[in-house]
Amino acid sequence: MTARTLQLNKQWALYDRQEYERALQDTQAVLANLQGADLLDAYRLLGLCCYFQGQYSHAMHWLQKAVQGSEDSSDWLNLALAATLYGNLELGEQAFEQVRLCQQVSRFRQEPGLFLQIYWYASALADGRWWTRVRPLLDELARVYKRLYSTEPAYVYTHGLPFLPSVLELATRCFRELGQHAQGVAWLQDLASGLDEDGQHQVSKAMGDLREA
Repeated sequence: MTARTLQLNKQWALYDRQEYERALQDTQAVLANLQGADLLDAYRLLGLCCYFQGQYSHAMHWLQKAVQGSEDSSDWLNLALAATLYGNLELGEQAFEQVRLCQQVSRFRQEPGLFLQIYWYASALADGRWWTRVRPLLDELARVYKRLYSTEPAYVYTHGLPFLPSVLELATRCFRELGQHAQGVAWLQDLASGLDEDGQHQVSKAMGDLREA
């Protein structure tokens, strides 16, 4: 994650306290005096303040400026989420491809990890009800879970994955909204075949929820 610059300590402190409007105003007040890394940090802060106030169009505006020359996957993820929640799917997809590229170049050493970023991007797509775009991301996460086998929370956390219940909730929503109950049950059964006993139990509960829907 890109380091915050010292020049904007006061504004970031406001942001951390969730005083987004004050952080936005204070950052805009000094924007004309900033340059280089400080200016990019200001764009990032402005974008995030807009994002957390649900102002996705304004967030896109600032975050597109913030990603200029950035090799940080978090910067590109912020843009991907803002664009997706605004409904600009093309920009969201382009930004998320840059997330993948940044992770690949860093040999997947950037935090948060790619699999968490995939989950957050899928969740943003779900908020917009773009379920056909969510499905491939769920498939990608399922393959990783099956390779990992263990679903013990601490183990999952250390490998940079979202917790299984969160993924299962998203998956059941996806198949329910697509009207693909039978396909969803088959998908869950396939996932369970590669998981430990606790994971199989969690998947079984998700299948029950899907069948009852």
